[in-house]
Amino acid sequence: MRNYKNATRYYTPRRPACRSVQKSWDFMAPELVRPLAVTYVGDIAVIVQRLGMKWQAFRPEEGEMRAEGNGHIIYSTLVRSIGPILHYAHELTRDMVLDKYKKNWLGNSQPSKLIPPELLFIPTSEVDMMRFGMLPCYEDFMHRKYYAMGTIDEVSATLDLLDPSGSASQKVQDNRRFVSTSTFGFSDLISMAAPILRQKGSTRIRLPVPTEHCTGLTSHKEGFVIFRQRLGEYFHDKGNEASPQILWVLQNYDSLKTTYPNWEEGTDEGVCENHLKLPFLDKVHGVWNQTTEYFQQLHTSDEFNFQYAKLVAYHIKHAVNFWHEAHERIRDGGERDHHGLRDWLAEGMHLYWDYLPRIVGEIALRYRIPDSVIREAWIMLMFRASCWSRCHYMCRAEERFPDSARLPSRYWSSKLPVYLG
Repeated sequence: MRNYKNATRYYTPRRPACRSVQKSWDFMAPELVRPLAVTYVGDIAVIVQRLGMKWQAFRPEEGEMRAEGNGHIIYSTLVRSIGPILHYAHELTRDMVLDKYKKNWLGNSQPSKLIPPELLFIPTSEVDMMRFGMLPCYEDFMHRKYYAMGTIDEVSATLDLLDPSGSASQKVQDNRRFVSTSTFGFSDLISMAAPILRQKGSTRIRLPVPTEHCTGLTSHKEGFVIFRQRLGEYFHDKGNEASPQILWVLQNYDSLKTTYPNWEEGTDEGVCENHLKLPFLDKVHGVWNQTTEYFQQLHTSDEFNFQYAKLVAYHIKHAVNFWHEAHERIRDGGERDHHGLRDWLAEGMHLYWDYLPRIVGEIALRYRIPDSVIREAWIMLMFRASCWSRCHYMCRAEERFPDSARLPSRYWSSKLPVYLG
């Protein structure tokens, strides 16, 4: 029997050795596939846009894909029997990186090919959906994951979900005869249905547009000013009959306006950079969270069958009428106080308040909910949407930021394979 007592004395450590062997696949039969890494079109589309690149060509079915920007290049070659193979290159240099640091830290205005932080989008999967014309939804309230709105056909289909009668969809089609990119009123759905996408403790609030005319009245200064005016008049008229919740909205609105002068400033104008201060964003975010708690309590009430999604649907059904009716009132000399702001937008918010009795009547008749509850919930809905709008910038395509053309929604989570060369 062998003695292993002192075997360690003779142990020689061994390490694996690798030898590279170069092989060519140039003359292999066409039915053989190289051992290439594979990924999916949906994942590549998201990665490209998160890197701050712009699609120069995006036709995966034809094997043509090319993206550039922010120091990166991705391009495809179509290989027989395999399909598109993606190649990656970068043009980052030490000088480009230093230029970025000089601009950000030293205030140097030297140009840089890199995207500065103030122009970056919120990096979440929900925001990625918006690049494909899909609006992520607050599922607890809306009972669905998203609405498709990237094309006018998708807008019409979504409107038919909200208003099965088809009148809302027809009104948007009629408006588009005058303004080809118009989805006025429908765009309120963004700030009402979506969860808050801005992350706590972050000043990054830029979002890609999921639809054409993306900003509703709850994002414009005109909407804020007239909403506050009509809310004050409503509270004064009701007196002691006004609910504590409406008083809460009034007090919080005035507190935000007093503490933060930019509360009423519109996010649809200017450069739309990530420049808002953290205390302001955190405060507005917190108020939005309080409105969420309010609607959660309504949802769980045993007294009536309140549904947030239905309130949003009835609002959108009437809101799509404001653009045409506002211009008619202005043309006929029936416009109201606009406080020196854009008349049709200010008149639009006046009309929203005019629509409130109709919204209340229709919901009360169908769902047997008290009128006072519906009025209070609509006011909370408008205030909630305003808070959402102040926590986000809806950004159209800009030369400085090489995104924002929407990709077709069918490519979201697409499992169409592409190979990596």
